[in-house]
Amino acid sequence: PMFLGNEERIKAMCQKYPDEAPVKLAGIVPVFTKNVDEVNSFAPLFLWLLENFGDKKEVLQNLHANMHSFSWTGSPIGLYATMKRCLENINVALSPLVSSWVEKCKKELDQEIQAERSQDDYMKLRYEE
Repeated sequence: PMFLGNEERIKAMCQKYPDEAPVKLAGIVPVFTKNVDEVNSFAPLFLWLLENFGDKKEVLQNLHANMHSFSWTGSPIGLYATMKRCLENINVALSPLVSSWVEKCKKELDQEIQAERSQDDYMKLRYEE
């Protein structure tokens, strides 16, 4: 596991190469460190990147892509709700760019939750009697 026990080295690399390392890491860093049903916050390294490099648009784009890179069985509404809950716990005073990013992500998650609910309702009507 690349990230297990290497957080300080990873942070040092980001400080040494601030234009490249945070952008690349944002796309692969773990989003959560526990089961999604048990969390109220993103993984520590995910938050560290957001707090220290959230002023870089590319970092925010890659964190967003990373959040939506998952496989799932059944309805992802619970996962989307967890992501939204984690977003609500982010200190939006970090920067105007982070604040805007958080609000856009929350709005997008609300739309995804609504779309999934509609899909779930359709599947119930279609296949349950």
